[in-house]
Amino acid sequence: MKTLLLSALDAQTAEIAANLIRQGELVAIPTETVYGLGANGLDEAAVTKIFEAKGRPQDNPLILHICGAEQIELFCHDVPAAAYELAKEFWPGPLTMVLPARDCVPRRTTGGLSTVAVRCPDNAVTREIIRLAGVPIAAPSANISGKPSTTTAQHVLHDHDGKIAAIVDGGPCRVGVESTIVDLTEDRPRLLRPGGITPEQLISVLGDLVIDKAVTAQIDKDAVVKAPGMKYRHYAPAEPVVIVSGSREKAAAYIRRHFTPGDRVLCFEEELPLYAGCSPLSYGREADVNTLSAGLFAALRELDDPGIHQVYARCPVGGGVAYAVQNRLKKAAGFHTEEADGMILGITGGTGCGKTTLLNVLKERGAVVLDCDAIYHELLTRDASLLAAIEERFPGTVEDGVLQRKKLGNLVFSDKNALLDLNRITHAAVKREVLRRLGEKPALAAIDAIALFEGGLAGLCDVTVAVTAPVEDRVRRLMRRDGIPEDYARRRIAAQPEESWFREKCGFVLENTGSASEFREKCLAFLRGIGIMDPASERRKSLQCTVHPTGTLGTYTFVVVCSRYDGKWLLSRHRERDTWETQGGHIEPGETPMQAARRELYEESGVRNAELYPVCDYRGFDSQSSANGMVFFAAVRRLEPLPESEIGEVRLFSALPENLTYPNVTPRLMAEAERNIGGCNMTTEELRNSLLASPKNGYTRLTDAQRDEMEGYAQRYMAFMSECKTEREATAWAVREAEKLGYKPFAPGMETKPGDKIYYNNRNKSIALAVVGTKSLGEGANICAAHVDSPRLDIKPNPLYEDSEISYLKTHYYGGIKKYQWTTIPLALHGVVYRADGAVVTVTIGEDEGDPILMVSDLLPHLAADQMQKPAGKIIEGEQLNVILGSEPLEGDGSDLVKLHIMKLLNEKYGLVESDFLSAELTVVPAGRCREAGLDRSLLSSYGHDDRVCAYAELEALFSLDMPEKTAVCILADKEEIGSVGISGMQSHYFEHFMEGLCDAQGVKLSDCFANSFCLSADVSNAFDPNWPETCDKRNNSQLNYGVAICKYTGSRGKGGASDASAEAMGHVRSTLDKAGVIWQIATLGKVDQGGGGTVAAYMANRNIVTVDAGVPVLSMHAPLELVSKLDCYETMLACKAIYLA
Repeated sequence: MKTLLLSALDAQTAEIAANLIRQGELVAIPTETVYGLGANGLDEAAVTKIFEAKGRPQDNPLILHICGAEQIELFCHDVPAAAYELAKEFWPGPLTMVLPARDCVPRRTTGGLSTVAVRCPDNAVTREIIRLAGVPIAAPSANISGKPSTTTAQHVLHDHDGKIAAIVDGGPCRVGVESTIVDLTEDRPRLLRPGGITPEQLISVLGDLVIDKAVTAQIDKDAVVKAPGMKYRHYAPAEPVVIVSGSREKAAAYIRRHFTPGDRVLCFEEELPLYAGCSPLSYGREADVNTLSAGLFAALRELDDPGIHQVYARCPVGGGVAYAVQNRLKKAAGFHTEEADGMILGITGGTGCGKTTLLNVLKERGAVVLDCDAIYHELLTRDASLLAAIEERFPGTVEDGVLQRKKLGNLVFSDKNALLDLNRITHAAVKREVLRRLGEKPALAAIDAIALFEGGLAGLCDVTVAVTAPVEDRVRRLMRRDGIPEDYARRRIAAQPEESWFREKCGFVLENTGSASEFREKCLAFLRGIGIMDPASERRKSLQCTVHPTGTLGTYTFVVVCSRYDGKWLLSRHRERDTWETQGGHIEPGETPMQAARRELYEESGVRNAELYPVCDYRGFDSQSSANGMVFFAAVRRLEPLPESEIGEVRLFSALPENLTYPNVTPRLMAEAERNIGGCNMTTEELRNSLLASPKNGYTRLTDAQRDEMEGYAQRYMAFMSECKTEREATAWAVREAEKLGYKPFAPGMETKPGDKIYYNNRNKSIALAVVGTKSLGEGANICAAHVDSPRLDIKPNPLYEDSEISYLKTHYYGGIKKYQWTTIPLALHGVVYRADGAVVTVTIGEDEGDPILMVSDLLPHLAADQMQKPAGKIIEGEQLNVILGSEPLEGDGSDLVKLHIMKLLNEKYGLVESDFLSAELTVVPAGRCREAGLDRSLLSSYGHDDRVCAYAELEALFSLDMPEKTAVCILADKEEIGSVGISGMQSHYFEHFMEGLCDAQGVKLSDCFANSFCLSADVSNAFDPNWPETCDKRNNSQLNYGVAICKYTGSRGKGGASDASAEAMGHVRSTLDKAGVIWQIATLGKVDQGGGGTVAAYMANRNIVTVDAGVPVLSMHAPLELVSKLDCYETMLACKAIYLA
């Protein structure tokens, strides 16, 4: 027989195929799931041909394919209403229903059963074939029985060429796995086979679902089954398949240990690099389960090769379509699954770095933690041989069987050889004990040891992690934790390897540079990245729900309370979790749902004073169970202290954060609550609180922990500002700190991978930094852009002169200043000079305690009658901003002896001659450190907050990242104060040069990257000043302590020169900041006709990058000393971090 290959695109194909079906022939038909081997389902002889062609067991039922729900009753009887509800929702589509069969359906079709499986395929050509044939088409998958299913016409041709009449080529199948089968003939619906319609989708219609044993395990060979694919080994290539579960790294390690020549690996696309040399084959992306279902059978067919000995397969986890892929792979493997060996992490780092935080997170995930320091001290109490060995080497350090630690410490911390001897003794004893405890083979273990490598313990570990922290932080922790003096703490630290040693040795590094909560989040993200999950957390994440009118479900197990205060959602965080949730829980015996809601609201938020309103009923479910609950809305009148409970924190959110405990449930119930707020019987005040925006001072929203984090951030920022007075100094600081954190210099053509940290130093005056994300740059980057130049007095090219025996420097002011503010204040000289001999020298005068300061003089008021009549802009002219350098003449004869004296001093200190000023960049800035201001110390006073306050926020946020999804980019530009011009300004192409290099490394067009990127132009805004209220629209002006200020547009008057963000861009920023819990406010630059200004935003937007302005509100902007609030600075850093991670 010659098999016809018919194109689905040919208008005659459906008629030809239908005629063959009517004649009792076999025709392979395309569907959205797999290709089916079709025959007249009412013709027993034709159906017999299907069994013969496939080699199919006679008791394996077939599926009847029909045109629609209107045909169900032709072949089924006693059809329940649920069948029509499912058909309405999911037909045509990958859903098969098992129903009682009418007598017209042959028992050969039903596998000898009184039931029949029916479905309506989502393929227009196949439905037309059914219609023209006038009969239902029985069609199992068109593969040889037990082999991988067919998802292309070529697969069918391979299996059945010359055995069947025709194949209709409809291209590759979209879903890729067979249909979902649900049995509706019992009291409760039963899932017989998972597929493209998920259990969660079925429950949303049916309200209940039982998972048949055959879905998750091999059933007995004598069992009677109602649907195909339940009993026999299916979907399998010729060689045995073994599923290896576990994290990526552990699974890869297991497979590599057992891999032999002739084996193959079936894995996710993201895992291919882990199996280099092991003949890996990807069947899709783990991050997109639809690619896995579409590619599974094609991959299994490629592996169907007698020359292959064994296939190691990786299987997705979770619900939805992943559940169907799991089922097919497990069937192919005959449910043979190997759990990868337990993971052992080696945790190391210097004393006081914060390893305990990481270890506590591991304990929460069930890890057995082996604290080698604790083991050592325990051994000292019971291991006589260890004490004897120490006493033998260090006589007098063991007295009456007790080690004298300080005496031993004084001996070894100052003698490296003695320390090596002590380590040899203790390391051997500790390793013996660690091996003994690991003999129990825990699923997850962590070895905590400073001497992880020296003690021979690293070889026991699958992953090694170094925890690092700044030395000063470590000293403080040791003094507080161990009650030791500072000098002893420093000696302990000095006796341990330097941070660089740990970095070189370990596979991963966790930098503890922020607050305790930030480091905990970093630890959680790291563990998730290497596949260490909390099982209970994963189940909570998989939970789904359906919503029903209040009172319709009748019986309730749970309550959920959606609480709102001051227009924001009130969420709670469990002590042992890093995710947020509504209040709620079980209804206790004897309680009504309302009583349970009030109790849970108090226990999980502290709120007593609130009105509660029923919103809806809900059914929560996953693949294992389901339960009913009632949802309430709580209009909170007053926040109160949190009672002692399992809840660790409550927080207000304008929008739901991303890290939700129940991500599939909470948004649905909150949306229902929000939709019903207006319908609740609220008071006017409650409606006002729920519906109207009423910004409040940020201090009312900060927790004690957040205040501590804010203060720590402020101290770090003050140190930065005191050191960095110019763009050169800020750039040098950024380079130095970046290199400490492992950032590498950018070079065109360099290769990059996710997690790489790169910087581009643009001529020492501006800088671009990036952390490469896991997503392609074709999907865009998340960018924060600020500038590091500030208004100042630049030195002219020929500046030095003497007049009336006083030596001066001529200046040219830079940026927008009020010139009169720069007189009679302490000034300092900063910059670099390129000398005639080619040497570049750095100049700083006026900042150190012993340094002299510089100054510009002003006219005494007694003689200022004419001056005081001038406009403010003319009180001091630009040419009068001459900086006094000195007045003492050099001994000798001639003119300009004071100038000569000054030049002599500069020559002695810096080797300068007067002509060197031509090749100098010297600038005069206010002298002094950044200081706290106000009696409550809530403000910071400094020169140059504009815009280094945002630059520092960007840097600290970027430095906290390890491996974001999108590439995070920080831009610190120069020349913003004079229009972003020049080679180091934002209008230059250095930014393109940097980004083009990153894009080239990934084979991405720069234009595509820019088109999909987002930029936060981080620049300061004017804080409302009640001394000059007439200049601002207070409703739209930022003010101190209300958080980072978002500015929709800049420009002047009629938005001239503006960067005007779209509604979508503003919505993105708003939702991103709300989800991160960032305190924010609205900002504009003064009244419409008053003036205006611009930022780098316009130049980023000109590159086709969606851009929004945001930054810190400033009092006295562009003055020699500006004021900002600590709270606004801190929230701006959090905003930058949220944007990087969006």
